[in-house]
Amino acid sequence: MTPPRVLVPDRALRPGGAVVPPADILHHLRSVLRLKAGEEVTVVDGDGVAWSAVLSAGEGGPFLEVCRPSDADRAVRESARWVLVLGLLKGDRTDWAVQKATEAGVAAVLLAVCDRSVPRPVGPDIGRRAERARKVAAEAARQAGRAAPPRVDLFGSIDLAVESLPGLAASGIDADLPRFVLDEAPGTPSLATLLATGAPCPAGAVLAVGPEGSFAARERALLASARFVPAGLGPRVLRAETAAMAAVIVAQAVAGDMR
Repeated sequence: MTPPRVLVPDRALRPGGAVVPPADILHHLRSVLRLKAGEEVTVVDGDGVAWSAVLSAGEGGPFLEVCRPSDADRAVRESARWVLVLGLLKGDRTDWAVQKATEAGVAAVLLAVCDRSVPRPVGPDIGRRAERARKVAAEAARQAGRAAPPRVDLFGSIDLAVESLPGLAASGIDADLPRFVLDEAPGTPSLATLLATGAPCPAGAVLAVGPEGSFAARERALLASARFVPAGLGPRVLRAETAAMAAVIVAQAVAGDMR
């Protein structure tokens, strides 16, 4: 049986070190997987190094004791930096899109309450929804074998999401990446073509996907003024969450680490 994986992207580990995972992770290890003291867990640190650790019990409660670098696991670091700007979707579709985009290798997800978004959280609800999306991304990153989850933020408008793009430099993401907005209009150049004909092929891009009903005219004008180029995904009209997943996978296949 492959040991369960725990991500600690904010620190580097050494043999003999101790890791106290968040309460929900400990609950999963002990109550769901029913691990007992002495059983093995793989811990991936902020340097992308996978370590063998064992579940231990101390006076302050359970923790993971780091033993040695793992020779049975590898942490995936992405070769390209993809940023998904996604209009907030109804129901659990936002979580689904965040999950699949994380599995496919996005570096950041910027969620936005768009003019046509059905859910319209305000105040503390924005923080709660953002935290839920981060947990979804963290679990998806762990399952996908990534070294770290993507950055996930939620903004009250597409305007604020676009304004935040230069700040991604603090997360190691180039603020001058090419920018594309998905457009289902007939004759729109395909995203694959636009990425493949870039000179040189970009090491990432910002991909904007609207909510149900797509971006409003005002929002499209804003995106155009912010250097977003219309890009298509073929002749079919896709649901917003499907389009988000497809855009990331197409980008990874053309210019990322699925080649």
